Amino acid sequence: MIRYTQFSLMPPKSSVSAHTVSFWERWALRQAHPVAIIFRSIGMLWAFYYLWQNDLPMVLATMLISQVIAQLSTLHLNYESLGQSLWGRIALLHLHPINVMTQLIGVMLGAVGFWWHDTTAILTAVYLILLGNAYGWRQVHECLYLHVCDS
Repeated sequence: MIRYTQFSLMPPKSSVSAHTVSFWERWALRQAHPVAIIFRSIGMLWAFYYLWQNDLPMVLATMLISQVIAQLSTLHLNYESLGQSLWGRIALLHLHPINVMTQLIGVMLGAVGFWWHDTTAILTAVYLILLGNAYGWRQVHECLYLHVCDS
């Protein structure tokens, strides 16, 4: 498994290929690939529209189609190379369970908010998603950790 405790611009001496890349690490790297992000973002924008229109079959269809296209576009991804890159390491650091669960709850709340046209739920969902990302950023480098300074 790929683990980084100290973040730097240079990859560590040990090669990722010496380790077996786990299912979740492969999943995170495929999700974080820029081409996959573009396809999923397009699908997500259309899904927001269909959620607002309360058209569940179209929501599911657009999300499924965009996810399939994103997966096919990263079919022959070099996990070892991407895992050693700065972008890949940031993606892997966001696999912490607190980060994943906070963002998942935010996404579900956001879907309900769009379905019900509830601004409070949508804003709370955005807050939870950003909060989950903030926890991931804290894992990237100690300078991003927000703490009270001793005076």
